[in-house]
Amino acid sequence: MCSKGVKMAEQKIIIKIEEDGKISAQTEGFQGEICLKELEELLQGITEIRDIKKTDDYYQTQVVLEKSQIKRRSS
Repeated sequence: MCSKGVKMAEQKIIIKIEEDGKISAQTEGFQGEICLKELEELLQGITEIRDIKKTDDYYQTQVVLEKSQIKRRSS
């Protein structure tokens, strides 16, 4: 849960390895380009990403909530 009671979506990367050695990956819960960055990091040194099929989530922006705290100066 984030501040203000907003629940964050669970993020998953699902990896499938076929019998012929083909690897496919699907992300869930990511929005925007972060899914590609996470996949690249996960698969670094294992395989190259060759074919990308972007879902609707890719074209949405990710909202990042940041909590700020302001302190009052005592006079």
